[in-house]
Amino acid sequence: MKTTLGIDGKATGTEAAVQYKAGNINVFAKYEKDTNKASGSLHTSLNSDLAVAMSASVGPEKGSKETSVDVNLGAHYTIDGATSIKGKVDKKGTMSVCYVSKARKDLELKVTASIDSGNLSQSNKHQWGMCSPRPSPSPSPSPQPLRT
Repeated sequence: MKTTLGIDGKATGTEAAVQYKAGNINVFAKYEKDTNKASGSLHTSLNSDLAVAMSASVGPEKGSKETSVDVNLGAHYTIDGATSIKGKVDKKGTMSVCYVSKARKDLELKVTASIDSGNLSQSNKHQWGMCSPRPSPSPSPSPQPLRT
């Protein structure tokens, strides 16, 4: 439980959260009093290579009296010790995927894509990217004293 008590004596930012873990299952729930929003998530490992998760939230939509429900589903699969792929789908049908390959200990390649399945014909609704951070330079050896 968390809250902030202002100088005027008003409590703001009041939240209550609970987490439960049993084996490879992790469940989390939270309620925010000020925004009247409830959220929760479930994470589990199906085996040593595959983990799945889902999250959901319910609360009033910003600037409206309508209730908003958000749902996300995701997974992470380890292909081998240096390569993995993860993906996510949200309630709007946006599918995101990220492929990560570690070429060596100081060099990692990431390829990402986001596809808006509700707007497949609109090319500006989709994104992709690739990055490979520049490896950090090796530390230079400390100078040695000259010998005569």
